[in-house]
Amino acid sequence: MLRESIREKSSAGPSVQATFPRPDTVVITVSGTVDAETVEKLETILWPQPTSTARLVVVDLSTMYLLNVPDLQLLTHAHMLAQARGATLRVVTSNLAIQDALQAAGLQALLECHNSLHAALAPTTATPDSPHRGS
Repeated sequence: MLRESIREKSSAGPSVQATFPRPDTVVITVSGTVDAETVEKLETILWPQPTSTARLVVVDLSTMYLLNVPDLQLLTHAHMLAQARGATLRVVTSNLAIQDALQAAGLQALLECHNSLHAALAPTTATPDSPHRGS
């Protein structure tokens, strides 16, 4: 499993960065306005090989201010893929606009959302946050 950071960034555009804080955990940070290229990069990172040891995938949207339909669909697919692999997908949604977009799309009941990266990385034995308004 790759342990260093993977960063994809256009000169002044959005970026997608993957870090591996623990052997079984990947944190994917998305920043800037998401476009088709960003969604493609995010898909590449989110669709790991079936033998991946990641049991926790955290998508950090804390610097995002807008989610479009493709972004919401990608999060839904990422959740289903993680579930099929026996992994957990958590989303950091510290921005109210992102929380509102997920709620409007009906995804707050599907996704495990946290208000901070620290909370999202907490052990699974901890009580989960309530959608969007948790820790």
